[in-house]
Amino acid sequence: MLASDLDTDIYSIDLRNHGDSPMARPYDYITHTKDVINFIRTKIGPERPVQMIGFSLGGKISLISALSDKVNVRSCTSIDIPPYETPELDDILTVNYETILKIINGENGYQIKKGEPNWQGKVMNLLRANKCNTNEGIVRYFAAGFVMNKVNKEKKDEFLDFKQPLNEMPDLLDQVKAWPTKEELEANGFKYQTQTPILFCKATESPFIKRDYSLLGRQFPNYTVEEFNTSHNIAHEAPEQFYKALLTFIKAHE
Repeated sequence: MLASDLDTDIYSIDLRNHGDSPMARPYDYITHTKDVINFIRTKIGPERPVQMIGFSLGGKISLISALSDKVNVRSCTSIDIPPYETPELDDILTVNYETILKIINGENGYQIKKGEPNWQGKVMNLLRANKCNTNEGIVRYFAAGFVMNKVNKEKKDEFLDFKQPLNEMPDLLDQVKAWPTKEELEANGFKYQTQTPILFCKATESPFIKRDYSLLGRQFPNYTVEEFNTSHNIAHEAPEQFYKALLTFIKAHE
């Protein structure tokens, strides 16, 4: 929709340990951002203006990209994630994360074997049982790591595999909560502050972005906030409002 409405190129990047990208260390925001900056410089060009859009972990990567002089970031949209360490995570992440781990480890009540009849439906039903998953879009979002993954019967483990090797990243949630310090940013060639226009999409039922919006301006003083009466997955729960806000913001900074 954005490509059509804006008549522009849209790039959706598989971050390391996401999508079809291979397992790679380290797993932190600085490294992820360097990957994205390298993509922009080599595939798009360092001078061509780009507008960054990121959801959750991707939102922090987009924000840090705006702190780089190596690419020309004209604006950035951060979807329900702030530029500071998050003290707690939304139930929608922690509860579903725990469910996914139970399935891949074959815990009691979560034992689904590779290739068994209706295994996809069983995964969906286990996720539907989580009260935080208030609509089918959220269920499908978290189930995708199973149902879009090819069943590997050659692995000795008889239980389902997830797209990402979650058992190999025990510090995953800590990394999701993190935000690099001023010293870490500067040591890696990033500025601490930028005047790049930023849109923060705040989910009112999510704890990620604090109500004290002045905290957003410490590093990104040229910011605006759009509130959505949703939990963390804004695009799934308020798609029309979200798309309108996103499109308006991007057009204002073309």
